[in-house]
Amino acid sequence: MAAVLSAMDAELSAREARRDKTRALENAMMQELLSGRTRLL
Repeated sequence: MAAVLSAMDAELSAREARRDKTRALENAMMQELLSGRTRLL
């Protein structure tokens, strides 16, 4: 039982880390677009 909970906790932590990285990337891309340095054709 403890092993299952530990594995679930590790999976949750990994998903949260991926979500945080994705949000940071999204924010960086929006800053590039809003600053005018990058343009979409």
